[in-house]
Amino acid sequence: MGSIKTVAYENKYYQSVRDLIHKTLRNSNSQYYGCEHIEKLIKRLDGDNLKAKLTQSHYYVAIDELDNIVGCGGITPFWGSETQSVIVLIFVDKDVQCNGIGRTIMNKVLADEYSTRSSEIYVSAAVNAVDFYKKFGFEALPKE
Repeated sequence: MGSIKTVAYENKYYQSVRDLIHKTLRNSNSQYYGCEHIEKLIKRLDGDNLKAKLTQSHYYVAIDELDNIVGCGGITPFWGSETQSVIVLIFVDKDVQCNGIGRTIMNKVLADEYSTRSSEIYVSAAVNAVDFYKKFGFEALPKE
C-alpha cells in the first residue's frame, strides 16, 4: 500500500464515497446482518439523506496514490451538543483493510475539534467493527 492522504470531504467526492459505503456494507457487513437488512440500510444511505449526513458532519476521505477513495469517516455533534459527539460512517474498502487506513481516518477524526471539545464521544458500531473501536479506547455497552 502506497501513501494515503486524508482530506476534508467535498461534494466532488460524493459518488465515490457513496459507492465505497455501499460496497463495504455489502462486502463486510451482510454476513452479520443479512442481505435484506443491508439493502434497506443502503437505501437510507443514499441521495439527499447521505449528502446531508456527509455535509452536516466534519467528514474526511482517505485517498490513495492513484486518487481512489479507499476510506472515509467523520464526526458530528450529538444533537447539537458542545460536549458530546458521535463518530459517523467510518468505512474502509475491504480490499485494503488492515493496512492502517482505518487508523489514519480515526486519528483524523479524533483530532477534529468536535472530538477535542467533547467530554463524551459515541459510536454505533457494526458487530464486526467493535474490536476496531476498542483499539481507540471505546467500550462496548452491554446489550439490554
